[in-house]
Amino acid sequence: MQELTIPLANTAYDMEESSDDGYTTDVVRRILYAKDQGLESDRGYHELRMALPEDIRDKIPPLSALIQERREQRPLIQYLYHR
Repeated sequence: MQELTIPLANTAYDMEESSDDGYTTDVVRRILYAKDQGLESDRGYHELRMALPEDIRDKIPPLSALIQERREQRPLIQYLYHR
């Protein structure tokens, strides 16, 4: 079993610059990277997030935010892939 640690912020500035949802785009991208590496499934991520206390859960993006970021990345990824 491999341990997965995803920092929620690099600095206090990151937390100040977070969205109204309480997490930054950088956090979403870190989680997507971990998912791309096969370290976490959608179901496992969701279950883990829901098991956390609410005050911590609010700082971790829901699965829907990850899916939305992936949709926004897709055209750029396809462009870079086909260059």
